[in-house]
Amino acid sequence: MQDASREQDAELSKPALQIQKHEQLIKSAYSGVKGELEKLKEGVIVLVPCGCSRGKLLELLIKQSEGLFSRAYVYRGFRIGAEEIKQRVERYESLQELDKLKKRKGELVIVVPESSWDAVCLRSMLGKRVKLLYLPELYEKAIKEVKGFSEEVCKLAKVEHPRLRKMLEVKAKGLSSTLLREWGEKLDDLEKGKKAILELSPRKLGLRDYLRDIVVKASTAAVAVLPSPLIASGISVLLIIGKLLLSEERNLQDLISNILESLKDFLAKPPSKLELLFDTLAEGPITRILEGWSKDEAKSKVAEGFAKLVVAAREAEPYLDREELEAVWDQVALEWRMQTPLFKVLVGNLAKMTHGELMTREELERRIKQLVEDRLAKIEKDLEKVKQEVESLKIGVKLFYAYELEEGLLFPFKVEKGRPLLKGDKDKVKLVTAGRFGELPEEILRKLEGGFVVLEGPKGIGKSTLAIYSAWLGLLRGLVSSIATVDKLERGQRSVFMNLLEIMESVEGTGTKLLVFYDPSPLKAYFEPGAFSKEIRKAIKSVEETLYELLRLAKTDRRTKVIAVLSSDIYGMLSEELKQELENSNRIVHVDLQDHTFLEGIIRTYSGCTGDFRELVERIKELESSYTLVAKYAGLWLYEKGCELGDVKVAVEEAKKKPKLFLAQYLWRVLLGGKKDLARRVAIPLFLHAAFGPVPEGLTYLTKASNKPGFWSFLKPSELEERKVSLQDLKEDELEPLARWLSVRHEDLMEETLMEICIYSCARATPFFFGSLMFDIMMTLERNGSYYYMCKELDQALREDLIETLGQALGEALEEVTELYKQEFEDLIETLGQALGEALEEVGGSKTEADALLEFVGIRLEAVFKANLSHCWRRLALISGFTLAGYSNLPKTVMNSEKEEAFKPCTEVDSYLLLGSKISPFFMELALNPEPKWYSISRVLAGVHEEAAEELEKLVEKYCTTKRIYKPELLYALGLAISIAGAAELGMSVEEKSVKAATLVVKEGFRAVYKKENVLKILEMLKSFESIAPHYYTLFFPNALELIGRQGWPLICDSEIHDMLEELLENHLHKLEKHVWPLVEIISAYSQLISVLLRMSLIGALFKGKKVQIPIGALFEGKKAQILRISELLEDLRNRSDQLYTIAEVQVLMVMHGFLSSEDVKKKAEELIGRIRKLKRENPDKYTIEWAEMRLFSGLKGVSQLIESYELSLLNMLQQQYK
Repeated sequence: MQDASREQDAELSKPALQIQKHEQLIKSAYSGVKGELEKLKEGVIVLVPCGCSRGKLLELLIKQSEGLFSRAYVYRGFRIGAEEIKQRVERYESLQELDKLKKRKGELVIVVPESSWDAVCLRSMLGKRVKLLYLPELYEKAIKEVKGFSEEVCKLAKVEHPRLRKMLEVKAKGLSSTLLREWGEKLDDLEKGKKAILELSPRKLGLRDYLRDIVVKASTAAVAVLPSPLIASGISVLLIIGKLLLSEERNLQDLISNILESLKDFLAKPPSKLELLFDTLAEGPITRILEGWSKDEAKSKVAEGFAKLVVAAREAEPYLDREELEAVWDQVALEWRMQTPLFKVLVGNLAKMTHGELMTREELERRIKQLVEDRLAKIEKDLEKVKQEVESLKIGVKLFYAYELEEGLLFPFKVEKGRPLLKGDKDKVKLVTAGRFGELPEEILRKLEGGFVVLEGPKGIGKSTLAIYSAWLGLLRGLVSSIATVDKLERGQRSVFMNLLEIMESVEGTGTKLLVFYDPSPLKAYFEPGAFSKEIRKAIKSVEETLYELLRLAKTDRRTKVIAVLSSDIYGMLSEELKQELENSNRIVHVDLQDHTFLEGIIRTYSGCTGDFRELVERIKELESSYTLVAKYAGLWLYEKGCELGDVKVAVEEAKKKPKLFLAQYLWRVLLGGKKDLARRVAIPLFLHAAFGPVPEGLTYLTKASNKPGFWSFLKPSELEERKVSLQDLKEDELEPLARWLSVRHEDLMEETLMEICIYSCARATPFFFGSLMFDIMMTLERNGSYYYMCKELDQALREDLIETLGQALGEALEEVTELYKQEFEDLIETLGQALGEALEEVGGSKTEADALLEFVGIRLEAVFKANLSHCWRRLALISGFTLAGYSNLPKTVMNSEKEEAFKPCTEVDSYLLLGSKISPFFMELALNPEPKWYSISRVLAGVHEEAAEELEKLVEKYCTTKRIYKPELLYALGLAISIAGAAELGMSVEEKSVKAATLVVKEGFRAVYKKENVLKILEMLKSFESIAPHYYTLFFPNALELIGRQGWPLICDSEIHDMLEELLENHLHKLEKHVWPLVEIISAYSQLISVLLRMSLIGALFKGKKVQIPIGALFEGKKAQILRISELLEDLRNRSDQLYTIAEVQVLMVMHGFLSSEDVKKKAEELIGRIRKLKRENPDKYTIEWAEMRLFSGLKGVSQLIESYELSLLNMLQQQYK
């Protein structure tokens, strides 16, 4: 521990001349200190850093400047020799003791802290009363008077503390007095020591940004434990390093003991308080930070930085006790946000790791780097394992870790360098936590400890943001370890979270404190009261069921916490019984953010303007709801209009307390600039956003209209293809802000406002267009099943009456939402309606408008892709494969994949299809459009089918060699197969070997399909394979049906695959019989299909209240056609290959045994085991070998493997029957 005696002892060993010169130096610095004190009447003067003869200076101040200050406070261990001096000095055990200085106003006191980090903590505790005297500055001035120091010595004595410069507004550069002397032979060693210590700087190690992350998060987490949480950052750094670098738990415990020993002089807290701090940090920020560091680039940089740290610690260790270098140690410790003694503990423990290691710097660095990477990789592997397990459950629950929340994957909330931000219209802005918003999280987290909390309040005030911010704080404090989002739960479905927790418990280190986040927003019930009343009632019932399930979950499982977010509208419609239960159990937080400080902070943050916003805030507070949202857009309006308040005030006043009217004004006057021509140009992108959600930026440029002399027109597909138009050719500066805005999902109320403007515009197109597009937009993008089709049927049956009625109703609505709405937006509505009508005329009126819009954009996409296909086709194939399989997130890369090009961004594709790394909802809809007339993704890719075939053959070769292929590669292969299918559909020359390669990989790809409803679409898109090689096409069906059977089968499509199988046999049976083995695949497919149908029969019986023990005969009633077909095919197969006949029978029994009597299963299984064992002794025929090659990419060896697996399955089946 550094103290004044060290500084004095160092001086006593010097020759008299040196001592005399040094005393002159101190006296000169004393004059500077005295001069600074004389300028001040009151305050807390802090002398920093150590290594600056502070003992001598303090002694001079006490002896020669009596009355200049009232008292001096020094840390325990700071020694002063003279007895009369001690009476003027008070020692403190911990910094918290100095909190009393807040009350000693009107006095001037001096504090000598142990390290510069203590000075930072004092500033945090006492505020601006703390004034810093940075002593090295005074010594730098003093050497101009006290001459005789060499250039080498002055260079050695240089120190700087940038953190103090930034925080306490001092120069923070100068000379350390303990280094200002002529060292002779010691100079080289001290220079070497200083260099070694400075190498520990986090900036030099590449760890500065990661350190900032630790500091902010640790301090945020510790605020609930400590009054001054700044100390938490240093402890967190030490614990993180211990977890990453120390090989044994005992070593980590030793490190913690050393930390506690070092802290006892700093933090006078009982052991229980310190243990609570350690637990909070270990379970909260430390675990969350390591989870984030385990990903991609961070993993490598962190490992490299900590490896360099260990090497630097080894080289700096010999200088740990060199008192001459105290100021240098203090400088680097401050960069690490630690006390100097604590930092030395860190360096000493790291250096111990290398004791006895006879290796070079480079070898040691490599070893440590590998150690850290391995530990971070294990964290990543554990987290990914839980993710995969959750995904495999298909339970409709998404799991998020803290780093995913911080990356903005759950909500437009991000954390950068430890600071919470919000993503939005102005890129990213600092989260405003002023006023009431900053106070509520503590109340929310306190109630959350009881397991369940509901945030209730008006729409558009920031409830969801508040909930997410509170959840983030809960993650940092270790209250929860991960977040699961849920859309809805039905009675009894809370068990899915039990399953999730069991999975998390089975994987070490992933944490089992789950936060369930329920935010039924946007909700169909959010539309105006009285609209769609049947759906509102249904939606509210769903909300109630979900809340009851979550309440039961929180009560029965203490590992689970729940945050629910409800608008006042929804909360008001809940049953009185549920509301009473929530209120009585103190689970409700009524969110009211009509706080002047908070709303003014929102306006200032989003506008970047200074000035008096009191009047504007008061007007915003008068709105009936959504005041936070309006404050945000008021700020953005000011930002765009140069801080001019006039228009914003008028818009708020004319909104007549209705926030939608203000938002509509913003859309028209700010986003569109009040320009009819601009609105006309981007009309189609506006409709696309309203109907499908955020649209990629490229689509705004692709679907723009232009005003040629005398008429408006859209870009022609033929021109796009012929001119090979690129995105750069299409871009326009004027449209760029709109393109960015349309590529982002905005707040619910802003989205609703845009939807309503588009709905009113639909009425100006044609009566037909008004019908179902209005419904599509009103129900947002997710047109789920019966509601959509029901409205479409009403539209067709009652078109005239319905349209006239709705038109009249909308006219009345326009009257109701004030004359302003009609006057201000009449031109805009007219313009948008006209543009929509012209666009839809291109594709005819035979479809609904949403489908017609898909075609309108699709034919332009096809043209622009064809123009740029030569260098982006792999990327397009990858995106198409992921889309068809139902995945919206693209991976950045695939480990060890040879297909890296497909995973690299390609502007000419990504700009039209992606939103960041997500596939846009628009393209998901377009690619799966059931009846494309003018556009198909397979036709686009058809032009590169030969290149696609080569890629597929390489994937087959890889699979044959490694027996391993990654899921992203399987989905990429699906996109490649679509290319070949498109070429065949267009009549291009496609070789059979290309179909074979596609089939061999894609049949495995069916196992990777995420959405079962997409299976039929994929089979249809690959149907052209049937005419080229029907025997390969059969391979798709068993795996496709296995997926469907595993996930459940949509009842409305139960005959589709049966029809496809029947058509295949009718058209190509003779070709299938020629190869023989395809009959096995067809039989397997039929048995899978019957299994699906039987399961649905059982489920139907359960729903009707029947007993599950249905007679076998009755169960199979209605499936006779399929059973007869299996019998015919088995007989056919028996006549051609007895071996494949046995294999086919085994497959049928494996699928169907659950629906047969136990006696029948035992009898058949015993028979088949005998036949399988006979097969093992025989040489397989050519048909069996060829079938094994198709199944396992291996001939004779594959036959043996398959027979062994079938025998084992039969034995297990038999064992189960005898239990």
